[in-house]
Amino acid sequence: MISFLKKNQFLLFAINIIIMYAVGLIGILTSKDKSSQLFFLSLTPLNLVVNILMLLSFHKRWNSKFVLSSVFIALAGFFIEVVGVKTGAIFGNYFYGSSLGFKILEVPIMMTLNWFLLIYCTATILHKVKNIFVFAFFGATTITLLDTLIEPLCSQLHYSCFLEK
Repeated sequence: MISFLKKNQFLLFAINIIIMYAVGLIGILTSKDKSSQLFFLSLTPLNLVVNILMLLSFHKRWNSKFVLSSVFIALAGFFIEVVGVKTGAIFGNYFYGSSLGFKILEVPIMMTLNWFLLIYCTATILHKVKNIFVFAFFGATTITLLDTLIEPLCSQLHYSCFLEK
């Protein structure tokens, strides 16, 4: 059984992710009342944690550099969000709704995982780019484009909300 799991770990994780997202999406889209929709939205932090744990189970180079970089990315992303929420200077005026769970300084703690996940996945996609400036340009462009695509949905689902000027 264990050898089957090791050989098919990626497939099992991929199926799990597809099922989790499908159930969440169907649940949110077909909810007849606000409380049902809020139930599915409240599972978002759990979904994020499970996805990160599955992703990290595939990471091969566990060393102090990776761990310190990961912690730095998570904390830097969180504090960028704090500055953004408090001042509106970085991303414009916005606030976080309750869908992402517990907050510190008005920013959900889950944003640490979200920033880590975005940077990790982007770096993985661009890992063959050796020029640091090209890497930084395409990394920033990729994350900005992704944010542009998902932010309208995030606002609609009360993950984050932008205020009118």
